[in-house]
Amino acid sequence: CFLSATFVASLWLREIFNLLISNPALRTEYPIGILIIMGYAYRPMYWSAGIKLSVANKTSMLWRISLVAGLLNVGLNLIFVPFFGIYAAAISTLISLLYIGFSGFFLRPYREIPGIEHFPLRWMSAILAMTATVYLLRDVSVPFKFILTAAMLVSGALMFRKYHKDLVGIEI
Repeated sequence: CFLSATFVASLWLREIFNLLISNPALRTEYPIGILIIMGYAYRPMYWSAGIKLSVANKTSMLWRISLVAGLLNVGLNLIFVPFFGIYAAAISTLISLLYIGFSGFFLRPYREIPGIEHFPLRWMSAILAMTATVYLLRDVSVPFKFILTAAMLVSGALMFRKYHKDLVGIEI
């Protein structure tokens, strides 16, 4: 759901910028926003790893994830912004956000806790694929965006309907 929501928000970002931003030069910079918004699709995975580590009382290493991500973002910005400008900053932010969201799955304390497999590399690949897709589709026509949005909503409703009975039966 979160990935679909960030995809749809990114798909409509040009129209959102046109509504909310009066500066014509700034309106054209919506592709940067797409990269940043799609970066935030990491959140459910971050919550999943964090909750599992919290329940097991093994959160002592979580601060390192934020520190490394911050240093990674600053370092990539210092290296690439002088050459590639603001787009380098957006891409380094995307990379740093993905690091925050997925590195917890590779910590030793997390791997030692038995439980459900979350397939972090598959989800990261899905986020990157959907980021590339929405970036390529950013300038399609409004009617096509409506069709894509409707398709996302219908597929989400069908998936919810299919898995709702299974979800209701889970005891927590």
